[in-house]
Amino acid sequence: MKYPILSKVVLVLILSVFLLNLGCHSIGYTQETDLSDIEIEVISRPRPELSVDEIYNKTVRSLIWVVSDKFQGSGVLIDADLRLAVTNLHVVKDNDEVAIFFPVRDLHGVLIDERDFYL
Repeated sequence: MKYPILSKVVLVLILSVFLLNLGCHSIGYTQETDLSDIEIEVISRPRPELSVDEIYNKTVRSLIWVVSDKFQGSGVLIDADLRLAVTNLHVVKDNDEVAIFFPVRDLHGVLIDERDFYL
């Protein structure tokens, strides 16, 4: 990878946008509910400041590369036990099978980013 720090920053930005959208938008239908009588207690804990490298290393294991006959794309693993991942519909639409690849590190702990390694 030519610019590893830049790619980590881009990855963190993409994940941040994804997570913000996930938290701000509902999926499916919405139902109006009167919440005026519900008390909510907010518990605030100090959060440690994380560097870009720390965020990258915490999140890179959940990223996936999805390859089908017609398209390829990225996605995010959201439940390992259920083997549930999110990707774009155009990547998997009209395909009987898709291949999912997770990031792999070499013996020195460096992420392998060569496409040929995975295919």
